Amino acid sequence: MLLVLPLLALSGVGPLQGKLSLSVRDPQTLNSPANEATIELRRSFSAGADKLSALMVKFTPKFDRDGRDKIEVSASAAWRSADDLILSAEATHKSPENRLEAKGAVKTRGYTLSAEHDSADSAAISLVEASKGVTLLGKACRLNAGVKMVPEPTVLAKAEVVLSDNLKVTPIVSCRTSDRKANLVKVEASGVAKSYNVGWKVDVVPARSEASIEIKEAVEHGVWVTKATVPTDGNIGAASLALKREIIW
Repeated sequence: MLLVLPLLALSGVGPLQGKLSLSVRDPQTLNSPANEATIELRRSFSAGADKLSALMVKFTPKFDRDGRDKIEVSASAAWRSADDLILSAEATHKSPENRLEAKGAVKTRGYTLSAEHDSADSAAISLVEASKGVTLLGKACRLNAGVKMVPEPTVLAKAEVVLSDNLKVTPIVSCRTSDRKANLVKVEASGVAKSYNVGWKVDVVPARSEASIEIKEAVEHGVWVTKATVPTDGNIGAASLALKREIIW
């Protein structure tokens, strides 16, 4: 929050933006309640083209099984220098968990270096990542490498590979420093059907024996989101379907 306060005194105030999300899931599980509603309000501030900040409040009423309202308050700030060096920071407080998440990043000449902190973790820094934009087969791609500190030091590698204008494939691989064994964490494929205003994403997560497909359709004042999750181990009875409507203003 302190990152944003110095900018507020100098800045112009942008319009109040909001998003209302209504979700229905079948079947109901502990981590995915049957019904959920979330309202999100966001206001941006600027102090010229090189200094931007924002405040966001997200409220989820007590539809979940533990019966508690959930509130998230986020503050973010970014600054761009004349030679395109970008510094950014974001902090989020979540209640009733009393949890603080923070992230800082530096971007310059196609490189990005970021670090994350989560008060729920035992380590002071939860994740450190570095990424670089590259060109493969004439397409813009991005390579990412990082170290996750909790629950044990683990090296992560991710490659966002653009195969066509409407198809991107992202494999994610991890390697724990304790056994130095590489594991495929997830493979994600995504694309857009521009003529129908529809975006799609397919995730395969071998560690959880799970695959999912998500379809987003842009409509007036928001989007419809449909997500189906299917176990890959043959346990079809554990499959689930979620439907969400997001209203944006």
